Amino acid sequence: MKKLLLPTDFSGCAQNALNYALLISKKLQTDIHLLHVYPPVYNFSSGSEEYEQKQEEDANQKFDELQQKIWQREEFRRISITRETRKGDVISEIIDIAEKTQADLIVMGTLGAGGIKSIIGSNTSEVVHSAPVPVLSIPANFRPDKVRRMIFATDLNTMDIGAITTLAPIISKLKLPLEVVHVYPEHDEEEDMLYRGFVEKVKENIPTASITFHKINTDDVERGLARFTDDYGDAILTMTIYEKEFFHKLLSQDIAEEMVLGGTTPMLVLRGKK
Repeated sequence: MKKLLLPTDFSGCAQNALNYALLISKKLQTDIHLLHVYPPVYNFSSGSEEYEQKQEEDANQKFDELQQKIWQREEFRRISITRETRKGDVISEIIDIAEKTQADLIVMGTLGAGGIKSIIGSNTSEVVHSAPVPVLSIPANFRPDKVRRMIFATDLNTMDIGAITTLAPIISKLKLPLEVVHVYPEHDEEEDMLYRGFVEKVKENIPTASITFHKINTDDVERGLARFTDDYGDAILTMTIYEKEFFHKLLSQDIAEEMVLGGTTPMLVLRGKK
C-alpha cells in the first residue's frame, strides 16, 4: 500500500477521517492525497468565474490551515501530503482521482447517527458502490486511537480467503489482531462443514497470522453481526463485496444502513474480484 486518497469538505467529520488516515499512513509509510470537490455552476452568468475563483481560494486557505495542524504533530511531518481541488460531481471526481493517482485506499468520513443526508456521509455509500479500490469509512464520533482489532465478516466465499491473505500483512503492520466471523442460520449442518473447511484453508494459507475465528448461529444475520461488532466497540468491520446489487440490497435493510452510514463502527469495504 503506497497511497491513501482522502476526500474532504473540511468538516469535523472529514477531519476525523483524516486523523485516522494519518495514523495509518505513519504505520504503513504511505502518501496521502487530499481532495476537495465543489459543485459547478449550471448557468453561464458573469458571476460563475467569481464563484469558481472563490471556491478555489477558500479551499487553498483551508488546505493551508489543515497542513499547519498536521505539522504541529512531529510524528506526521514526514508524511508526504498532496492536495487538489476539483470542480464537478463529487462521486465522479473521487473515482476519477482514485484511478489517476493510483490510490490503494479511499478514506472517508460518515457523520454518524442522523447524518445520512450530510455531504460526506451520503457520498461515502455511493463511493463504496463505485470505487475500484477499498473504501474505509470513519464515523464522526469514533476515536481513531480507539481501534484495537479488525473484524472480517465472511459468508464463506472462497474468494474471501484471498482477501484475508492480502489483509494479513497490512494489519500486521498496524498491529491489529484479526477476528474472522461468520453469521448463519441456526442448526445448519452443511454450513458447519463449510465453516470448518474455510477455517482450515485460511490457517493453511497464513499459519503465522494472529487470527481468531467465530461463528454465530442466528436467523437474523445483519443483527447478529451488529451485536458481535458492538460487543467489541473498538474494531474496524471489514467485508468484501462481489456484486453491486448485493450491497444495494444489504443497504436497503435498516440495520445495515445504520452500520454503514449512521453507526459508530468504522467499515472497510473491499472490492472482490471474480
